[in-house]
Amino acid sequence: MGAQPGRGGSENVESLETIRSELDTIRQKLDEESALQPIGPEEAVNMYLEDRREDLVESTVQDYRRSLEFFVEFCALKGINNLNALSGRTMREYRAWRREKSSHKTLSPKTMRDEMYLMRNFLRVLEDIEGVDAGLADKVQTPELSYEDEVREEYLSKDRANDIIQHLEEYEYATTEHVIWLLLGALGCRRGGVHSLDLKDIHTDRSELFIEFHHRIDEGTTLKNKKAGEREVNISEEVAEIIDDYIEHNRTEATDDYGREPLITTTHGRIAKSTISKYIYKWTRPCEIGEECPHDRDPDSCEAAQTIDNASNCPSSLSTHTVRKGYLTAERSNNIPIEILADRCDVTPEVIKKHYDQRDKTDRRELRQEIYEEVYGNSQGGYLG
Repeated sequence: MGAQPGRGGSENVESLETIRSELDTIRQKLDEESALQPIGPEEAVNMYLEDRREDLVESTVQDYRRSLEFFVEFCALKGINNLNALSGRTMREYRAWRREKSSHKTLSPKTMRDEMYLMRNFLRVLEDIEGVDAGLADKVQTPELSYEDEVREEYLSKDRANDIIQHLEEYEYATTEHVIWLLLGALGCRRGGVHSLDLKDIHTDRSELFIEFHHRIDEGTTLKNKKAGEREVNISEEVAEIIDDYIEHNRTEATDDYGREPLITTTHGRIAKSTISKYIYKWTRPCEIGEECPHDRDPDSCEAAQTIDNASNCPSSLSTHTVRKGYLTAERSNNIPIEILADRCDVTPEVIKKHYDQRDKTDRRELRQEIYEEVYGNSQGGYLG
């Protein structure tokens, strides 16, 4: 039987057209499935934080908000109104801007790592809702930290803290700012702890001198470690006396939105955490306590010295966390046992060992020897004691 020319070629053409049609259909479906949904920077931040509220205490949510507000600012500078446009190059530009230009200080490697971890988690959520390209989060670079970088962090020295508190005692006795500094400096507590205190939490009747910390999430105040952070902390007679004088003479009579009587008040009720931070930035400026400016600035013209809202722009100003870190560092240098500090300050022994113990191996060995001698006398202890 003879061949039928042309038929095979026609069938091949039809097969190719069928394949092309099927490929076009597949591409169309993939495009539809991978299409990004428009979302603006502020909308994305609000959505992310709302999703995290169930897992985090409010203070951490607000810390995340402050960090992500820098990203919103960056997007505004770059004219980015839709996060669909983000790319690996954009995130590299943001990383450089955040480190060098977003603040009056160059951020430390540890701070940058924390910032980029947050950004990576933020982008992963946006990937899940088709707000950014899949895989973008993995393009965010995070600094690799040495052990020294991880534990090295700025803190308020004991001498500088004493100078500030002495100045406040002399010139601002029993004022709101004095009492806030006293609580942070004498107790080593967090900003949220000071914010949470009510009058009924303060025991200054001289028979028992202590302060109670409570996690009252249903009444507007929280502790970082929630119920596990609740505790009683002893105070000295001097601290109790200053608190009593504040309550009697300078505290504004006020209740908060839940009818509670806060210890630290303003005319609007319970003091805001942000105001507590401003008082720390304010008084850690050297010029505020009469010292010379180490940055060769004139306090009369320096922007950071004009208002409390600008105090954080001073290169020497410090945050509330540095006060807590300085307290724990000083107490460890005074050989206060880790377990005592852990209970008093609501922090794990592991964190204290890693971040707050600045003593060398010899100092630690000598302290252990002192403790063994107190317990065992001249014997060797252990099974031989």
